[in-house]
Amino acid sequence: VENTQNMVPVVLSHSLHSNRRLHLNTVSELAANGCIVYCITHTDGSSLSYQNKDEKALVVYEHSELSKEKAKSMNTHWVRELGELIETIKEEAKTFRIDLSKLTALGIELGGTTVVELSNDYIDEIKYCISINPSLNLTPTPDFTVPQPFLTISTAVTSEEESMLDKFIDDSMRSTNSAKSR
Repeated sequence: VENTQNMVPVVLSHSLHSNRRLHLNTVSELAANGCIVYCITHTDGSSLSYQNKDEKALVVYEHSELSKEKAKSMNTHWVRELGELIETIKEEAKTFRIDLSKLTALGIELGGTTVVELSNDYIDEIKYCISINPSLNLTPTPDFTVPQPFLTISTAVTSEEESMLDKFIDDSMRSTNSAKSR
């Protein structure tokens, strides 16, 4: 990246039982192509592990079965964490060459659902949303809108998963179209 070029900010939300370190290849590739990637490890017990604030102790979580209610609660927490991160990015853009007009949200699995909801909450800030294998059973409410360019990549393998993906996309498109007509 040339020194005079503004960097494209990307917020990356990892999947359940994962952490930021498992996405280093993705982060490295994005950084090599002019992005500044903000990839946090969610610290609510949903990640594989994380370093505490003083970076001295590694906290490893034991995981149990995840209910839909617990997943929604985690998703709400993740949206809040990423919202705080966006506020930090906006502050850093005052000092560093960060192009806020291209802020992108990228999420994987539960993180994919999180960035879709984050995009709805931060309509003015997030310009692009990429959701990879989102947790489709957490489909947003009917008043949900995604006005940004939105890409969902899914490896749905069962007819039930494919049906859920179709419904998710249809609902998102219907919401987006109704938001444009307002």
